[in-house]
Amino acid sequence: TILCRFSSRIIVNSNATAARFKPSILRKIRIVYNGLDLQWLRDPSVEKSSFMSNDWKAILVVARASRDKRHDMVLSSFEKVAKQDPNIHLVCLGAKDPLDPVWWDLLQNRTHQSESKERIHWIGEVEDVRPWYKGAHMLLLGSEEESFGRVVVEAMAFGLPVIATRVGAIPEIIRNDQEGMLVPPGSAERMAEAVLKLLKDEGLRHNLSESGKRRAEEFNLEKNVKEMVQVFEETLKHHARRVAR
Repeated sequence: TILCRFSSRIIVNSNATAARFKPSILRKIRIVYNGLDLQWLRDPSVEKSSFMSNDWKAILVVARASRDKRHDMVLSSFEKVAKQDPNIHLVCLGAKDPLDPVWWDLLQNRTHQSESKERIHWIGEVEDVRPWYKGAHMLLLGSEEESFGRVVVEAMAFGLPVIATRVGAIPEIIRNDQEGMLVPPGSAERMAEAVLKLLKDEGLRHNLSESGKRRAEEFNLEKNVKEMVQVFEETLKHHARRVAR
């Protein structure tokens, strides 16, 4: 609160983050979306992960294994979908939450009890996510809250269709049925319906893929740097006017 009071400008990464501040602070806030190095992400020399078989329809999750990421809901939706096609696999990237190791154990136990356990793969933390994006069919994100949603932009940059919950800043990145599909938070049923729709509709997958790649350009690193510099210049001019009075 003290920092907000004495700051001239406050930079946040989304409207969803800005909404957390008191109304009296809003005039100081400038929104600058996170920027990604799209050139690095799209490096054509990177090959897909050899872990994924060519005949898999790999559904990818890239998220730390924390309760608010709702892997349990994603598991439920996958179990509904897995009955439809023996080639569908769920691949989960992301480290354990060091503050909640019990949640990881619960997820592993849940997996071992699943009828589809042979097609649920917990990879853990990886140094480079690009090979996994290249081998995936789509990305799922079941979060209860997201201040931005970096993995959504990463996936779109690769041309992966995205199915994500309508929370936080996700709707600022994805327009429903244009760059991806948005579902209510906590609804395994709706997520499963969206996955099946994408799997069955090749035209829809293509349209979301192409729109997603174009949308990802709005979150490139160069644009982020340019907008950050604009905020710094605005702040300097503001202080210069105050000193001149």
